[in-house]
Amino acid sequence: MALTAHLASRIEVEPGLLDQIFLRVGSVPESGDEEVVEARESCLVEDYRRILSKIEQQEYPWLYQAINGTGRVVDYEFGYGRGFLLLPQEVVEIASGIATEGWLQDVPNIYPQQQVARYFTRAADRGYSIIGGVG
Repeated sequence: MALTAHLASRIEVEPGLLDQIFLRVGSVPESGDEEVVEARESCLVEDYRRILSKIEQQEYPWLYQAINGTGRVVDYEFGYGRGFLLLPQEVVEIASGIATEGWLQDVPNIYPQQQVARYFTRAADRGYSIIGGVG
């Protein structure tokens, strides 16, 4: 999900905020927390495992990095491992790399890889961080 640097910092300290964003069972979203509401509305939910099964790390290193993160861990369980945090500068670098790999081409059918590419481009343009994970 794309989110402001401020919300990313909050999540690093309080990973349980992700329950509010994802509306997990038993979580109670705090009313009036506009950052949480905006993040909830901007989530890109895609099966990263399916995308990874179709790409090679060596052939598409930037898309692979977008899906797997950079090693900065968020203490939140997405289902198959901890989440990752990409800071705004990393999002810009990855979005630029994804563009060089050709994932932003306009084609009639939008593939999940292109959705990820467009999502990163929008986040980079807004100066957002991204938190991702496999769930």
